[in-house]
Amino acid sequence: MKTLNACLLWSITAVFLAACDSRDSFDSWYDRDYLINEGEFSVTVTREKGVQVSGWMEHGSGYTAKERNDYWRVAWMTSNLIEDGENFPSATVHLGRYEAKRERGQSHPVLESGIDMETSDFTRNDRVLVWKNGEYLAPRVPVVGQVAIEGRHKNDRPQLNSLTTSKQHLLVWEQPLVICATSNLEVRREIKESFAVAKLRRLHDTAVGIHYVGLTNDLRYIVVVPHNGNDAPQGGNHHRVWGYDLVEDRFFERSFARALGDTAVASVQSWQGKPYYFVYSPDERELGLFDDEKNLVTQIPSDQTRPHNFEANLFWQPDRKTIWIAKGEINLDQCERRIELRRFNYAEKSSTDYVLNTGPLKAP
Repeated sequence: MKTLNACLLWSITAVFLAACDSRDSFDSWYDRDYLINEGEFSVTVTREKGVQVSGWMEHGSGYTAKERNDYWRVAWMTSNLIEDGENFPSATVHLGRYEAKRERGQSHPVLESGIDMETSDFTRNDRVLVWKNGEYLAPRVPVVGQVAIEGRHKNDRPQLNSLTTSKQHLLVWEQPLVICATSNLEVRREIKESFAVAKLRRLHDTAVGIHYVGLTNDLRYIVVVPHNGNDAPQGGNHHRVWGYDLVEDRFFERSFARALGDTAVASVQSWQGKPYYFVYSPDERELGLFDDEKNLVTQIPSDQTRPHNFEANLFWQPDRKTIWIAKGEINLDQCERRIELRRFNYAEKSSTDYVLNTGPLKAP
C-alpha cells in the first residue's frame, strides 16, 4: 500500500510540475563561418526555431523541448561588389535541416533527424567538424561544398582543433599531431614527434591558458599563442608566440610585447615560406601586420572590427596586398542578414566598405 501511495503521489507531483512549466518559443538568426576563396566571399546563416521549457521554481535556462534548425551557405563575387547600396548574393544554397525533440532530464534527444551543425564539444575553431557520439562528423559546415559524412577518428574526449583560414585543412591536436583535409577528413600528414614538436606540445599542455592555435594555409607553420604570454592566468597581454616549422623541423619563439599596454597576436599566416603576424593593440585600437623580423608591414584600420575574433573574420591576400575584414550585425531577429565587408589595399593605402544583404532565405 505504501508503494502504491508513493507512486500515486509521484504521478500527481509530475502532472502538477508539468502543468506549471513555462513554454517559450524562440526564432533566432545567426551568420558565421566567413570565407574568401578565389574571388568569392561566403557565409553560413543559421535559423534556430523551437520551444524552450522552464519548470516551476527551476533555476537556469531549462531545456529545449523542440527545435528546428535550417542552414544556408550564401556567396557573393567580390569583383561584382558596389560601394553605394546593398549587395545581394550571387548564390544561395540550403545546406539542410535538423529537427529534434527532447524530454526533461534527458541528455540526448528522444527523436532527431538531419545533422546538427551547432553541436560541438570543442572550445575553439569548430566550424567544420561535429563531435557526436564519440566520433567526428565532417564537414560540420560544408564550406567546400561537400555533404556531411562520417569521419574516421574516434576518441574518448574531444581534441583541440584548428582550421586554416582557407578552411581546407584542419590541425587535430592528437599524438602524433595530424593534419586532415576538411572535405573528407583524409589524413594528409601525421607529424613525427621530434624534439621540436615535443617542446611545442609540452609548452602547450602546461600553459596557463591558450589564446590561439593556428596552422598556416601552406601547412608549414603551427603556432601557439599562450594566454597572457603564459605569465599569469589573469590579463590580456597575449604577446608571445610558440611555433614549429614543419619544413625545417624547428621550434621558434617570438614576442610582440610593448613597454606600455597590452598586445594580442590575433592570427599568424604565411607568405613565400615566411610567417607573418597580425598583432592587435587594444589601447590604440590598432591592428598591425609584422614580418618574422618584427618589422611593421602595414597598419590596418580597425575601427569597424571585432578584435577578439580576427582569426575568423580576417583574410589576407598578400599577392594583391589586400586584407579583407568582415563584420556581421549582432541582431538575432534579423532574418535578412547584413554584413559589412571592408577591403583594405595597403599598397595604395585605400579602404573600401561594402554592405552585403543575404536577402530572404527560404527552406525547401
